Amino acid sequence: KGYKSVKRITQGIIVSQAFYRTIHAIQDATKTLYNFSQAVEETRVAFTGLIGDADKAKRFNDTLQDLAADTPFVYEQVADNARMLLAYEFPLKNMERIMRSIADATAASGKVESYRNISEALGQIQAKGKLTARELIRLANAGIPAYQILREELGMTHEQIANIGKTPVPVDIAIPAILRGMEKRYAGAAAAMQRTTKGLANSIKENLLIISQNAFDPLYQNFRVNMERIANKLGAMKEYVRRGGFGYMLENLFPPE
Repeated sequence: KGYKSVKRITQGIIVSQAFYRTIHAIQDATKTLYNFSQAVEETRVAFTGLIGDADKAKRFNDTLQDLAADTPFVYEQVADNARMLLAYEFPLKNMERIMRSIADATAASGKVESYRNISEALGQIQAKGKLTARELIRLANAGIPAYQILREELGMTHEQIANIGKTPVPVDIAIPAILRGMEKRYAGAAAAMQRTTKGLANSIKENLLIISQNAFDPLYQNFRVNMERIANKLGAMKEYVRRGGFGYMLENLFPPE
């Protein structure tokens, strides 16, 4: 009899623990999906401003989601790098090729921080309009053999590279040469990394988030519209209080009846 009582209590504990863990798992998944949807929304707005065309911004955002699913990097990382490169005025038509080259080079280097560092180095070359020693050093620190690439792609001598500060390489020559050198060395490295256990887990997660975000987008947009209504109402209340105090606010919010 005692054993049966303990058994019932134990079963009850197991069932309750399973229930609460399921609830927590759903909450975590919902939070992750909400954060992802928020990131997509904010990125879409940012790209619309940078690109100047909402349809192009949406298509580019879809490309970034595919890039995140195909490489070891999450959507937020990919979108952040894309925003930076667009701000440096890289042409939109070249963005996918540039970002895949950076992803391949980063995967081959084995250093996650190189993803940002390579992008920033290319951005600085673009902003300056020329390649200088500072960017060469930054690329080398990110694991890119920039000196060797210049020798192979542009036929530069050791002396010319050493004196690059006096005779910098123009941007329209430097960046294509660096990208060609990176592609020859590292093409497919990100895809190979994505076939590892960790990479496959990232691919599964990103694809599930993309599917879920599209499936639940109407619900998310409805939630956003309701939040907008609340924000607008509170904004009106704030103005009423400023004009005539709390009583004036109540008079304007509620009709006489």
